[in-house]
Amino acid sequence: MRSLRHSQTVGVLGVEVTYDNLLRAVQYLEDAGYDMGSDVTWFFSPAQKAGIMKMDTFINASYVGEEGARMAHEKATIGTFQGAPIKISNLLTAPAAGQHDNVLFHKETFALVMAQEPETVLDSIALDIADVVVQHQISGVAEIDRYSETPGNITATDEGGVWIQGV
Repeated sequence: MRSLRHSQTVGVLGVEVTYDNLLRAVQYLEDAGYDMGSDVTWFFSPAQKAGIMKMDTFINASYVGEEGARMAHEKATIGTFQGAPIKISNLLTAPAAGQHDNVLFHKETFALVMAQEPETVLDSIALDIADVVVQHQISGVAEIDRYSETPGNITATDEGGVWIQGV
């Protein structure tokens, strides 16, 4: 998600995300013409989930109903926010201790995300009379830029995603 840093960013690294940050992220996507109820997903780190679980908006029955509050308190699950499902992932990038990249994005923002099993290669180097063991894993991502709904726009951008800095 590093490439999203250049266009749409909310929050501060190392600081828990605020309700205002989340609403601004939603506004970024809606400004770009995306519908929050259609193929948009929130991804938060486990640490950021702990911060979100402190917000009444996600755990109080007045906001999420009795069943939503029960799920938050008994099973530590969060359902949706602004019509988009919330997913918790430990695969989000951590630039430094206490910092995490969290994201909100539409599924068409990415063309391909893949990870391959680690491959181990063993080779003997006669010159050094040593065995060398190397393990590598290849993964990749391709980001999609698209044209905004703005009349006369001729520049494709990555407006389908918002980088949410946090913990």
